[in-house]
Formats: sequence, structure tokens, C-alpha cells
Amino acid sequence: MKRHPFVIAFLFLLALAAPARAWQWEESVPLTMADMDNPYRTLYITDVWKYHPGDSAAFADPDFDDSFWTTVSTELGAGDFPWIEWNGIGWFRITLNVDSSLVGVPFALDVVRQSGASEIFLNGELLYQFGHVSVDAETELPFQERRPRSIVFQHPGRHVLAVRYSNHNAEYFLDTGYNAGFRYLLVEMNHQVTNVVNMTRQATMNQFFFSGILLVFTLIHFLLFLFYAKQKENLYFALFTACFGILNYLNYETNFSTSGLDILGIIQVQYVFTALTITFFLRFSYSLFYNRLPRHFWLFVVGFAGLGAYLWQYPTTNLSAISLVVSAVTSVELVRILIMAVWRNKDGAYVFGVGMTIFLFTQIYQVLVRSDVISQIQTFTADISSVVGIVALLLTMSVSLSRSVAETNRRLESKLREVRELSEKTIEQELEKRLLEADNSRKTRELDEARDLQLSMLPQRVPAFPGLDVAVHMRTATEVGGDYYDFVSIDDRELIVAVGDATGHGLKAGMVVATAKSYFQTFAAGTDNLDLIRRMSKGIKNMNLRMLYMGLALARIEGRSIRYAGAGMPPILIYRLATDTVESFISKGMPLGSVSHFPYKEIAFEWQAGDVMLMLSDGLVEAMTSDRRELGMAPVLDTLRAAAPAGAQAVVDALLHRVDEWTDGTPLHDDLTMVVLRNTLSTDTDQPA
Repeated sequence: MKRHPFVIAFLFLLALAAPARAWQWEESVPLTMADMDNPYRTLYITDVWKYHPGDSAAFADPDFDDSFWTTVSTELGAGDFPWIEWNGIGWFRITLNVDSSLVGVPFALDVVRQSGASEIFLNGELLYQFGHVSVDAETELPFQERRPRSIVFQHPGRHVLAVRYSNHNAEYFLDTGYNAGFRYLLVEMNHQVTNVVNMTRQATMNQFFFSGILLVFTLIHFLLFLFYAKQKENLYFALFTACFGILNYLNYETNFSTSGLDILGIIQVQYVFTALTITFFLRFSYSLFYNRLPRHFWLFVVGFAGLGAYLWQYPTTNLSAISLVVSAVTSVELVRILIMAVWRNKDGAYVFGVGMTIFLFTQIYQVLVRSDVISQIQTFTADISSVVGIVALLLTMSVSLSRSVAETNRRLESKLREVRELSEKTIEQELEKRLLEADNSRKTRELDEARDLQLSMLPQRVPAFPGLDVAVHMRTATEVGGDYYDFVSIDDRELIVAVGDATGHGLKAGMVVATAKSYFQTFAAGTDNLDLIRRMSKGIKNMNLRMLYMGLALARIEGRSIRYAGAGMPPILIYRLATDTVESFISKGMPLGSVSHFPYKEIAFEWQAGDVMLMLSDGLVEAMTSDRRELGMAPVLDTLRAAAPAGAQAVVDALLHRVDEWTDGTPLHDDLTMVVLRNTLSTDTDQPA
């Protein structure tokens, strides 16, 4: 009994010593300024952390005893899961011993990888949430942060970094070859911001530059195919470059994705376009040098389709062996095609062979670098060589096609000379007559096809916009006209109306119309009238079509407000129901594509319920009689005033009747376009009547 005081004293001292002993079992990672002495200004935090399954807010406490926790890699690879318990959510902790030299230094938390969602705690304080961490798979929102996020150590010594992490799709990531966890680094803030900006800029430039080049090749050769459909190699080449361009675009898109699941989806789509790219490239190669398609081509098609379907069902990032086999088989077949073409002295074989040789050597060089056969110091030159190989391949293939067209033309000219030399004059005349008739017939067919294409670019139906009664009509003067109208609706709140008139007619005018439509549909919703006009003018001017310009009228309608800007178009007319009068609004400006940086102006005005707006091309007022007398503006104003109360379609019908009476069957010498809009808003509110 006398020993009891000593025992109690011993236990009391042991209790006092317990907190001190708690510090001893923790393994801390020392961080000093010397650790940043590398070109990347990075503190390489180990990915081996303490881990515990489940979810508890106490795990964020820096004084929590995690000595019994499992040590595991935060990457959560396939080799980690057999040793841990994973139910979709868990906690990771690491203790950092920060040197005084790092206190106050702004660091960026670089999220190198993250397949799930996370909450980041420093010394028990929640710093960041990346996605939505949840114990329920339905409410979890995976996210990978790509922006630099700041971390500053306020004092030297011990710091505890804790991560609450969830990934309910972990098995899916492991099955596809991805890790299911995360990997963090600390990078000097200024250096990381510069890296992110440079990477984003470079990736964006490469994405759009290379995809744009491939798109140009696609458009050129697809148009060549449209103009001469018998030369199907242009079609196969266009399909090849189109698939290649999409594949290139998707490849860079993974740099901007903020979800591992999205990346896997992109990879699945890449499988499809990889198979299509190789298939169309082989088909193009056969079309150059084979009169008939080899039967074994279909073996490639079936093989690529089967492989693509398998990878779609079971996507994986471990594609080295598959890529090597596919590349080897394809390369062997291409070399065989090339050797046979040279052996048979096929036209263009040597030109095609030069591009193919450069491409194959650059690809082999890149594979050797990526496989560490050649020093990784050469990685940059490998990227450059890959670009050189692709450009060389595209250029030589395009040259081969162009050479084929030129050779066909030369052979045709030679045959024509023989016919002229062997024929009598009467036979020559008859031949020329028939050739001319055939050429005229061909041009007529092409113009008809071009007219169908131009008309297909117009809206198929007028928009059903709340508060508006809309009617339109276009009548072309030749097979392919230069007039154009279009609509863009923004959330049933704002309607943007365009009426255009390209100078001249025919195919070139149709090209200007196609360019205008592309710019209008792409940029109308995100820009104002003046910015949109300037962009469209610059785009048309860059086409360098001599003496071809585009008049354009833009009206943005939002309730009772109208903002109007014009470029070389007739005025728009407003019928005022309240006063039974017609007002004219004109915004003077040079046609699009004519003058750079022209100071276009915008006019704003109001209209009321029952008012009618008429937007027109000059073909309406310039409709002529057989003795070349123009209709003029006055009859248009009178007809609008008389027909406006009956609605938009009534105005269109009345104006067409007036034109038909005036011209009396005389063909139009210019395209005629009308867009009529009637305000059907309630007189008391801004709601449709």
C-alpha cells in the first residue's frame, strides 16, 4: 500500500508524456528551399501517405493519431487495392516538416491527376473542394482542378495535409488502365502560373492549327470531288483528313478536360476515329494505284471495326502493344502498295513514296524516343519530326492528287489534238459543237446542284418566335443567286434577323453567301451587330474574291426594342399601326469585304403592337419592265401600308402581286428577297397577344 503513491505518480508522469510520444510515431516529410533547386521549381511531395477507409471529420484534425493507419500510394493503382479496404470514400494524411526558408512563400497546388473528388485540409482548415465528395455514388461529382490554387505555410515546423477523397468508379478506372486516386505537387506560384498559361496557349494553338490545316485539306478535296465526282480519290482523301483532324482535336481536348470520366469518354471516341482514319487512308492509297479494290482491304475493315468495338466496350490506356501491331500491319501494307506502284510504274508513285518514306521514318523515330531507345532529351525533336512527317505526307498526297488531275487534263488535250489533226473541218465543227453542248449540259447540271446547295443553306422554316408574326420570300434571278436571309433565336428572348445581297450571281456569289451564313450562325449569339459585321467583312475580304462583296442588314429584336445596322443595303421600313404611316430607317455603310475597318453605325428604335417591319434586298425596288423601267420605292411603301394590318404573309403576297403586275412576265435581273415581321405583343404588356 505504501507503493501506491509512487505508482500513481508514475502513471501521472506517463500521461503527461503521452502527447510528446504522439509526435514521435509520426513520419514527417522534410521540405526545404533546397528541394526547389530544380528547373521546375517544384517540391516533389511523395505519393505515399497514411490512409484510412470511411469518413470522419476528426480525420482532418492535425493532432489526430494516425499511427495505426495504412501506408499506401495516393495514386490508388491496381497494385494498391489488394492491400486496402475501399468503399468509395476514404481519408489520406501526410505530415510535412517545413523549413523556415519556405514560410510565406506562395506555392501552387498542382493537381497532376485526380480521378475522383476531394476536399483539401491544411492543419485542420479546409482549403479547397475539387468536385463534390460524397459517400453516395449518385451525388459524387468528380473533378480535376487545372488552375493553380495557392498554399502558403504560415510557420515553420509541422504541417498536416489531409485529403478527404471519394471515387465510386474506382474499379472502372482500374479496368481501363487508369489509377483511381490522385497525385499532388507543390510548385512555386509564379512558375506554375506561367506553366499553365504557356501550356494552355500552346495546346490551344496546336489544337486549332493542326485541326485547321486538316480541315483546309478536307474542304479543298471534298470540293474537288463535288466538282468531279468520278475522281473518288479526292473523296477518300477528304474523309481521311476529316477523321485525322477530329482525332487531332480530341487528342488535345484531353488537356482541358476536368473529369477522368470525360477523358475516358474522349478516348473511346478516339478509338473510333483512329480506325476510320487508318481505313480511309488505306482506301485512298488503293484508289491511287489500283483500278479495282483488293479484296483483302475488307479484312482490314473488319479487323479495325472489331478492334474498335472491343476497345469501346473495354477501354484501356495500355495501348502500346495494340498500337505497335496496328502500326506495323498498316505500315507493311502501305509499303507493299508503294512497291507495287513503283514496280508497275504508276503515275505519282514516286511523289507519294517520298511523303510516305518521310512519314514512316518520323513515326519510327518518335516510337524509339517514346520507348527510351533514344534519350528522352530528344523528345522535343520527336514532336517536331512528327509534325514534319504529317505535313510531308499531307502535302505529297495532295500533290499526287493534283498531279493526277493535271495528267488527266494533259491526256485529254493530247487526244483532242489527234482528233483535230485526223478530222476534216466539218468533223471538227461537229465535234466542237457536241463538246460545247456537253459542256453546257454539264455546267447546267453543276449550276442546278449549286443552286440546290445555296437554297439548302437558307432556313427551312420561319422561326416561331413569341410575339412575332414572320413571313419570308426569295426569288432568284439566275441558277445561283446572291441573296441571303437567316435567323438566330436566343432563348425566345431575342431574335437576330439577317438579310444579305452578294454582288453578282453564280457560284462565286454562292460562296460569299455560304461564308456569310457560317459567320452569322457562329458569332451572332455572342456578339453585337457592329462586331458581327466587322468579323463577317474581314472574313469575306480574306477570301480575296475580286469585285465580290456582300450587302447586309442586321436587326436584333428584343420585345419592343430594335437595334439595326446596315452595310450597303436598302433601308428597312416600319409600318406604324397607330398613325397608319411608314417610316424608313437606313444605316449607311460600305458592303462587307470592300473596305477594312469601316465605321459602321447602329440605329436603335422602338415599335409597338401591330407595327410591321419590312427588310428587303434591292431586287424588289429594282424589278424592271421589258423596257427597263424600275418599280421604285414609292409603290413598295404604298403596298406595305395597305397590306400591313392583315399580317406578315399578307404583305409578302401583296408585294409579289405588285411585282408580277409590274414586270408582266419579264425575268428578274436581280435576286428578290423579303423578310416581314409583325409585332404581335399585347398593347399592355410585353407578352404575346
